[in-house]
Amino acid sequence: MLSDSERRVLIFFIVVLLVGSLAGFLIPAPVKTTKSLTTFPVSINSASAEELTLLPGVGDVTAERILEYRNKNNGFKSKEEIMRVKGIGKVKFEKMKDKICVEKQDEVKNRNNELHE
Repeated sequence: MLSDSERRVLIFFIVVLLVGSLAGFLIPAPVKTTKSLTTFPVSINSASAEELTLLPGVGDVTAERILEYRNKNNGFKSKEEIMRVKGIGKVKFEKMKDKICVEKQDEVKNRNNELHE
């Protein structure tokens, strides 16, 4: 049998464990953010690899493939051309088509500034 002091210590540890477990559910996990805030649409002709990874279905490898394709072909002429990049098919394109453009990034920023004025 446990003494009163041992029971109190045991109950204390149980309470601490329960509170710690509940705190994990109640406290939101930190959100991963990027160094710069990117507005959509992202220009596939001027975006960095980091910005490209913000697009649905685009990870580090696909972002690098987009950059390689862009450099070899002097940029993209249309949004649909991105489907020529290995790893981007019709399904991924459909998910990203409203989040990309072929404008220069400066033109995108100017347009967004005009919309917010």
